[in-house]
Amino acid sequence: MEVRSYKSGRNTHSCRILLGHYDFHRNPGPCRRGNRHGGSPTALGKTFKGDYANSPAYIMEVMNDLARLGIESLPNQTIGVYYDDPSKKEAQLLMSFQGVFVTHTLKEVPSPFIQFSFSGKYLYIKLTGMDVMRMIYEGYNMLFNFIKTNSIKLKSPTGYQIFTNTGDGIVAEILLEIEK
Repeated sequence: MEVRSYKSGRNTHSCRILLGHYDFHRNPGPCRRGNRHGGSPTALGKTFKGDYANSPAYIMEVMNDLARLGIESLPNQTIGVYYDDPSKKEAQLLMSFQGVFVTHTLKEVPSPFIQFSFSGKYLYIKLTGMDVMRMIYEGYNMLFNFIKTNSIKLKSPTGYQIFTNTGDGIVAEILLEIEK
């Protein structure tokens, strides 16, 4: 485990890098709020094609659509799954999944929603602060430096980001799936 603090403008961020296999049925790991019936944390969301900078609008669309359907989500917690490297693809072509964590697993998922749960082995970093874009940038830099230094192989380049608004700030958790 590696723990660092760094300063970004007026904000001090803290983070930790953990390498581990998460058994989400016994330890929810990054998303500590499992569904009310126990087990793996479950998110509902949609896939989007477009600039990652539009993620907040995509999240609002998901939240509003779920509310219209009467599907309850956990407050102040969202997930984004980013499939493409924005330095290698035009912004309008970037693919992502944007969603919210729900209070229970659905037996039938309404179209066009996708249900998502974690499983596998991940490299994980947790950051706290107020500057979300800076936390994302620093978090990925630290993860990729850790990967390079420790010769870790990624299962895929997909990045998973979980954000929780604590009222005092933002907690950003970034996960990258690694080979077993």
